Amino acid sequence: MRGILVTIAAFAASGCVVPPAVVGAPSPVSTAADGRLTVNGPAAPAASSPAVVTPPTPERLVVATADDLVGTPYRYGGDSPARGFDCSGFVRWVYAQQGIELPRTARAMASAGTRVPARRAVLRPGDLLLFAEHGRITHVAIFVGDGRIVHASSGRRVVRYDDLDSARGKWFRRHVVSARRVILADAPALSAATEAR
Repeated sequence: MRGILVTIAAFAASGCVVPPAVVGAPSPVSTAADGRLTVNGPAAPAASSPAVVTPPTPERLVVATADDLVGTPYRYGGDSPARGFDCSGFVRWVYAQQGIELPRTARAMASAGTRVPARRAVLRPGDLLLFAEHGRITHVAIFVGDGRIVHASSGRRVVRYDDLDSARGKWFRRHVVSARRVILADAPALSAATEAR
């Protein structure tokens, strides 16, 4: 029998529980000095075919890129991680990383892509939500799903998530005026900008 080395991180990330029958019963388990688990049992059989990896969707790439920027400072006129972001600079930069060019201002973004109803049942992660005060578009955010948006918040002075069902989300619910879908349904799984990385 050969020992099978399994890291705790891999178990935590995958949520897997390996029953003793998989690694041979009984299976003594010990913790190595570096924190990894050693499970003694028969060697795992060789895979008969390579695993198929599904490339991330453009929507997931947009949300992941935005997530990486949470905590970046807000700066009026800002359009990069180094300089900080305002709301439209943030959205434009996130989409540019996926090869999608958007206008610079929130008002101009209101014409980008395709209009979709600003209802959660219709929205998809990556859709833009536009907000207005006094009849003028003043803010843009990226819908990430589960009733949440990510945006460069002038009020909180940082790129952050907001839950539309929270007390703070009440402002967004009251002021949303448009939703735009800028990722086409038939878009390739990876953009040229992403593949070049």
